[in-house]
Amino acid sequence: MFKETYTQASIQVMVENPVDRTALISRVCESFVGKLLNVFMEFGEDDVIVITELHDDVTAAAFSAQITVAGPASRFSTTQLLSMGDWLEACKKAKTTSTGYAAPSWSSSR
Repeated sequence: MFKETYTQASIQVMVENPVDRTALISRVCESFVGKLLNVFMEFGEDDVIVITELHDDVTAAAFSAQITVAGPASRFSTTQLLSMGDWLEACKKAKTTSTGYAAPSWSSSR
């Protein structure tokens, strides 16, 4: 999932010439042998959320870099999403892996 906050100049262009950019974003995904799942405009901290299926983290970073270099955004972030199946697998792995990690406590710091 990619989140983007547009610059004031980008928003001004969109207001003056409204265009659905979904097809363009889809072509960018396809260029990276990926798939666009959805695009959402939002009002809040970010302006747009793009959900994609990309082959791996390196491809996601390349996608992110290409969009960032184009310059429409003042902020661009990436969030790795897990399916519920992947989350359950992670929970099982956490349960069966012994690390000795414990939260900080007053008794251990004295």
